[in-house]
Amino acid sequence: MVCAGAFTVTDGARMAAALVEVLARRGRGGGMGLLEAGEDAARDRIRRAAEPDVVVACLNAPAATVISGPDGPLEHVLRTARATGVRAVRLAVPYLAHHPAMSGADDEWYELIRPLPQRPLELPVHSPVRGRAYRDDDDLHRALADCIVRPVRLPATLRAVRAAGATAFAEAGAGDALCQCARLTLPGTRTLAPLRAPTRDRSRRLSNPAHRTPSAAAAPLTGPDGDGNAHHTPPTPANTPTASRPDPRTDGPADGRTTSRADAHTGRTPDGQANRGPDQRLRGAS
Repeated sequence: MVCAGAFTVTDGARMAAALVEVLARRGRGGGMGLLEAGEDAARDRIRRAAEPDVVVACLNAPAATVISGPDGPLEHVLRTARATGVRAVRLAVPYLAHHPAMSGADDEWYELIRPLPQRPLELPVHSPVRGRAYRDDDDLHRALADCIVRPVRLPATLRAVRAAGATAFAEAGAGDALCQCARLTLPGTRTLAPLRAPTRDRSRRLSNPAHRTPSAAAAPLTGPDGDGNAHHTPPTPANTPTASRPDPRTDGPADGRTTSRADAHTGRTPDGQANRGPDQRLRGAS
């Protein structure tokens, strides 16, 4: 939303800092886990474990679902999933999010951020929580706060952003978990992770002009803790939308520019390592 002009950079930083404080205090004693399964299959594992306090928090990709709940019940569901052949990992998110038990935390954060002025959107921002693009007559403070409690469904939003004209997706975060979600949802789509720490091989490729690719209309992704950023490793807000601007040299007129909001929690294990299976499919966001 900052990139789309709805809030200043300074106010966006204030909102993020306040969000981390509220989540760390109100969501303690719980966490999140990633199942390599669709939403229905994830709900089935929750039922098998008989843990109604665990809920589906985020659908990151057609077969990547994040669940949220108190520590004990969450671990039980993850063990149950593994016992039935579903790959499951605990994410390094030290609090509940996208969970009904966080009701009240959303109102607290809303009251903290409501005085910060909302400006007209310069670009469309698509929300995987509300399932549509925001409008200027929306209370965007309330929309952000809703993400603390309500679930995220990313695939439908990625498809909507592509239908709006995005030809590539760039991740506005320090990893590539959301790019992975985009590739799983939109096979063959072009993704960019410019802030990911480069490997030696990637550094050589980037320094060689022969390996550079032309620009494309990119819909930057940020993954919330309240519609502002994805859950990365330490408590960091995860749903900040970013604007996509076509490059007129390669993409033609700058029509239909889109901002994609990705409320996804980046998946890292408690030791800080990225969640990777042999085929690296379990590297997702929450």
